[in-house]
Amino acid sequence: MGWMSDETGLDKCAANYVPLTPLSHLRRAAHVFKDHTAVVYGDHRATYGEYMDRVTQLASGLANGKRSPCRVSGRGEMRSNSPSR
Repeated sequence: MGWMSDETGLDKCAANYVPLTPLSHLRRAAHVFKDHTAVVYGDHRATYGEYMDRVTQLASGLANGKRSPCRVSGRGEMRSNSPSR
């Protein structure tokens, strides 16, 4: 029971509840706010549309084995958390 005294018919269903994931949020933001700024890092700026394209490109590369999330060199590597360009 929530804050309303009578919540009948308000159970979670497809019409009123969809779990939000980072990818579904980005997909929606890229659709609704395509030309709005999404990433700001120093002088670097990217819109939600550009950011979605970059994320899709990186995910495709990972899925196809063209990029590896880690280097296999036998040693660790520390990197800053900054957007790739």
